[in-house]
Amino acid sequence: MTPAEEAIRAEIERAGGRIPFSRFMELCLYHPAHGYYVRRGPGRDFYTAPQATPVFGELLCRQLAEMWQRLGSPSRFDVVDVGAGKGELLDAIYEEARRTPGFSEAFCPVAVEPHGKLSRGKTLEQIPKESLTGCVLSNELFDAQPVHRLRAVRGAWREVHVIVRDGKLRSVLGDLTPEARAYLAWMGIEPADGLQLEVAPGAPALLRRVAALLSRGYVLTIDYGATTPELLERGSTLRCFFAHRPGDDPLAEPGEQDLTADVDFASLEKAGEEEGLVNLGLVSQGRFLLALGGAERVVASADAGTQLALKNLLHPAGMGERFRVLVQAKRAPGPLTGLRPLG
Repeated sequence: MTPAEEAIRAEIERAGGRIPFSRFMELCLYHPAHGYYVRRGPGRDFYTAPQATPVFGELLCRQLAEMWQRLGSPSRFDVVDVGAGKGELLDAIYEEARRTPGFSEAFCPVAVEPHGKLSRGKTLEQIPKESLTGCVLSNELFDAQPVHRLRAVRGAWREVHVIVRDGKLRSVLGDLTPEARAYLAWMGIEPADGLQLEVAPGAPALLRRVAALLSRGYVLTIDYGATTPELLERGSTLRCFFAHRPGDDPLAEPGEQDLTADVDFASLEKAGEEEGLVNLGLVSQGRFLLALGGAERVVASADAGTQLALKNLLHPAGMGERFRVLVQAKRAPGPLTGLRPLG
């Protein structure tokens, strides 16, 4: 039994015999002593785009430099990476920014973590509201929010809870938690018998916190996910990863495997609008990078490893279509090159 599982079993007992899966996932990932991210850091058990190739950050820098110009080339342009982890993305952006006249002097990188227990530097709470002019960006941040697992049964939603039975952690259906009920009402999602779905109320809440930091500028979100209608068509997207391999049991080895689910970008758009953001566009990662010049880098690169990594970032069968890029603006103009139609 893992230390995280011991903590989970103790909480289940204190709670009267069950906890919602969302709480189980939160403890698996963020338990102060035994959580997966707390012990291992946000490097995770699968490779992210910045880890695959620094060219990802270089291409993003092109978009950031254009944002700086759209804002009138201010003397200071904050680039805040939320969930920065080991900083690979900001490092790659910085290297490209150094080669961009004007922007290099204005570029001010800030790495923060949304959870204080993960942070070795700044947290969101340490940045004053409406103090930033620039871009708040994230890569694979919102997929790490704990999810509520739901199932539609006879015209009503039921929620997955975790119990201990016969000495093992098991899943059972129970009543909706207030958080899940409020989210479903807010998004207007109705039950369709047999549908299995994950929802993450913490994702739009986190987007609101991010938006509040900006005085002027952009929120750039990169993650794997889709819109609400697409997710309703897909059903459950919950996945677990252990040692770079997908698993098949989210209750197994708590604290030792990563748990994640697709992001509902419609919820981020809606939350942003309620916080005064304007949605400039939602496109696939492949299209976004191609619009910024990704195709030329693939063709021109003499490094076979870089070519392969970039093809994975661009190709629909790799990360190109599964990952989406959402750009929202606060008192900042568009259009932006990364969102333009191709062709």
